[in-house]
Amino acid sequence: MRQSHKWIQRIIGFVVMILLVNALSLQLGLKYWMPRANGRTLNVYVYQQHGIQTDVLIGGSSRILRALTPLVVEDELSGALGRPVTAYNVGQLGTRVIANSLVLKDVLASNAAPRIVVFEVSVGALHSNRGDLQDGLRYYASLGDLVGSTHWWITSPGCAAAAAAGSFRGFSNLFLYGHHLLFPHGLNRGLEKILKRGGGVYGAGEPPGGRLSDMTYAAMQKKIRQLLSHRRFWETQTGEIGGAPEQAFLRVCRLVRESGAELVVLNPPLTREFREQGYPEFLRREYARYLTQAAGTENFEYRDLDAEVTDLTEDDFLDFGHLNEAGARKVSTYTAREVLLPLLEE
Repeated sequence: MRQSHKWIQRIIGFVVMILLVNALSLQLGLKYWMPRANGRTLNVYVYQQHGIQTDVLIGGSSRILRALTPLVVEDELSGALGRPVTAYNVGQLGTRVIANSLVLKDVLASNAAPRIVVFEVSVGALHSNRGDLQDGLRYYASLGDLVGSTHWWITSPGCAAAAAAGSFRGFSNLFLYGHHLLFPHGLNRGLEKILKRGGGVYGAGEPPGGRLSDMTYAAMQKKIRQLLSHRRFWETQTGEIGGAPEQAFLRVCRLVRESGAELVVLNPPLTREFREQGYPEFLRREYARYLTQAAGTENFEYRDLDAEVTDLTEDDFLDFGHLNEAGARKVSTYTAREVLLPLLEE
């Protein structure tokens, strides 16, 4: 009996320690201090720590990071309106709707609401069998989020392991921040760069990057076949809109509505061949039908930049789904003039 009491005390002490460490990490504003494990979260850290108030807040994955350059958006809108307009990108590499919804929840809660929230939702992103829940739990969920999403991960060993890892993130964040204070390792310059570029680290002054068109046609086709063999494309083509991704998207709509901002949902461009081979027409129709209908019920503007921006060529792409600097300038300029400007003129 005495032995069992000791184990109970140890378990309670362990749980209390986890709660205290995570609470301290959150209190110090270190939830997004992950320069080793996931460095792109630092654009969220900068946004929160500097109390940035922006007119246009941009969220999504690497596709929106590569597609919308804040400095280009700012220049276009400021010039057209004759007053300063600011933009900031909190997009994250390798994420999908669930993780992006958690980021947006945090930044809307921590800073003054923007005028416009631009949120990326790509074709297939809302399918119920997309495997994006684990990264959301591991890198972006707080303890409160983990408790609230128990029904998403309790029946899945992989997601349960991710949730367990997420519950220990406060320890690693405190350690990494302490290491940074004791042994500065060039992160200050990186943080400065993020701040000056409005969260964007691509485009607008980026050294000339690679171009998809530098590849031979045969190499492009081989690469497409390799990409389409990955699980995430199988999931895209066999899933249905619903489940956790759709719930996360609807939460985004609610959060933005409650903040008083206007929501714009964007689908960034793909190359023609990759779009046709990776995202068959029936998927694109389903996606467009759902978002067009949701735009009316959830009160947002849906824009398909993949169809609207018609002057992109292979020279504008770094790979099949990510733009280089030249492509980002075209898409950022178009988005500022045709999508955002009418909303800010109202």
